[in-house]
Amino acid sequence: MSSKNAILVVDDEEVVCSSCSRILNKEGFTVDTRTNPVEGLKMAESGEYSAILLDLKMREMDGIEFLDQLRKKNVEVPVIVITGYPSQESANASFSLGVYDYLPKPFTPNEVTDSVKRVVSRSQAVKSPAAPAVSPAAAPPQIASWEALAGSYRFFDEAWFQLGEDATARVGAVLPRLVEGTPKSFSLPKVGELVYRGLPLGAVEFDNKARRPVASPVTGTVVEVNEHLADQPERLCQQPCGEAWIARVRPTSINEDLLFSKTRNVVFAASKGATQGEPELLHKLGCKVYLAEGLDQALAALHAHQSALLLLDGDSFGKDGPAAVQSVNAAFPGVKVLVVSRIQRGLEAAYRSNKIFYYAVNPFEDMEILDILHNAFRSPEKPAYPEEMESKFLPKWINRIHITNRMGSKVTLLSFGELLLYHKGLGRQILGKILDHSYPVETTRGIERCSPADSFGQARIRNELCKCSRLIVLLAESGAGIPGRIALDATKDLFASFAAEEQKKLCAIEVHATDTKAPLSFDARTTDALADHIFLAMVTK
Repeated sequence: MSSKNAILVVDDEEVVCSSCSRILNKEGFTVDTRTNPVEGLKMAESGEYSAILLDLKMREMDGIEFLDQLRKKNVEVPVIVITGYPSQESANASFSLGVYDYLPKPFTPNEVTDSVKRVVSRSQAVKSPAAPAVSPAAAPPQIASWEALAGSYRFFDEAWFQLGEDATARVGAVLPRLVEGTPKSFSLPKVGELVYRGLPLGAVEFDNKARRPVASPVTGTVVEVNEHLADQPERLCQQPCGEAWIARVRPTSINEDLLFSKTRNVVFAASKGATQGEPELLHKLGCKVYLAEGLDQALAALHAHQSALLLLDGDSFGKDGPAAVQSVNAAFPGVKVLVVSRIQRGLEAAYRSNKIFYYAVNPFEDMEILDILHNAFRSPEKPAYPEEMESKFLPKWINRIHITNRMGSKVTLLSFGELLLYHKGLGRQILGKILDHSYPVETTRGIERCSPADSFGQARIRNELCKCSRLIVLLAESGAGIPGRIALDATKDLFASFAAEEQKKLCAIEVHATDTKAPLSFDARTTDALADHIFLAMVTK
């Protein structure tokens, strides 16, 4: 069998296997299917496939166990996870085992073919002869213009990205109305800088000195920034998906970025001719809008496009509107319903007695729609691991975390000074993620007063290198940057005295902080994203 166009589908539902086979055969792929994951694993271990479509929930063996067994055999075939039960936890587990894409059920034929073609193309590019290495600090040459690929904006919470024909991505954010004060300026990343998904890309600064970080939706190298935002941050509310893009980034792990992002699908239910430019404005705010006339079309569109938000024009539905909302709630209990009614018909109480997300007279005039979209599409806040009681006898600081990951590698994270606390903050979040995934862990508490650059610190690093396969040194740096931003291997001079074989086992994660002598502390989302990056650095190599 030629591996160039061979696909394996492993799903315990025969209808899914046959659907994928039919869809991909039309695109020129040869497809093998298995409803028994044990049989599918044996076929996958042959290494003869360009990609594997794998269900997560199966009876004989779940998808995570399948992946774990496959990777233990050193089979690096690209895997696309397909599941009817998508969650951040399953995405994280899949990602740690090298999944290339994540496809929630039900999916359309285009979603399957687009995912497979993208994954196969990327996999073949990786196997092609490598281009000469380019230093991350060296900015790629500027291009005269940027053209977007056909496709929707992808969102990571309020941050968005759109892929371009040159394989770069424009990134930006659709923020709620800025209520912290009057925007004064916007802190931009620098060309050539590495930015990381979930960590600050930029920040809005207000006249009251408050600062709001804006997370990056992708990981990659900044190749261009929108200088106009530096002193005109109000553009973020006026044209967030237009002229107010923040930066252009060359992604380094676009399949992972796609895995953790989603489109903003909105079904707009209104009678023909009733709209007054609202769909166009929603599109300018990054939404993919599907128009529906009447209840039946709205229900069909919600099913077909997996929309999370239904915008119902109350004036079009009249007195039948509340009953329409009841029908939507019964068929799609997870869909948020926004009712817009310019003409007051005395139906607000009837609407609110049903389960609706919001009732608005005209949210488009004063851009209240920004707040509504923010609340409708933001991911549920992951509860932080609760603080523990501070011990009266043991030190509260962490200087060493050691684990054995799924690949059998012994990995150590070293911290100097007072950067990590055991009972709260970044240290608590890292330990929580490790314990949640049941990795064997050793934690050493106390303060290392030495510096990683002095003789005592270097000796400590050398001593630890003898005990592990990989050593990560956590550092803090102050300056004019945005707190929470990180740099990997930014201090290679720190390891200059180490032998080449030792340097291969070493990695430095440098975190920008306002106070390098205090425990690392940021807003909840930045702390969680930073803990994720450190955790994944420990478990994926």
